[in-house]
Amino acid sequence: MIAALADPRFHDMIPEVERYQQRTQALGRTAVHAADGEAGTSEDAPSLLAAAKEAIAEQVREATDAPQGQMLFTASNRMTNRFSRSDG
Repeated sequence: MIAALADPRFHDMIPEVERYQQRTQALGRTAVHAADGEAGTSEDAPSLLAAAKEAIAEQVREATDAPQGQMLFTASNRMTNRFSRSDG
């Protein structure tokens, strides 16, 4: 969704795309580091890592919602209010 919104107006969207990339990479690295430290040599490591994977996915999902809304707003402000027979 982000790529579809950003592609036609990339020069307008690049700041939001870069912030999103940095935010999600930082979330992922932090969560993986914490999960590795928590699991360590624990016998329950598989279930701890599975729970950490779900937490990472939820954090990235939440971090994805904000830029999508902003990018949709930016793209909709630049839409034309007309249709053409060649739009198809």
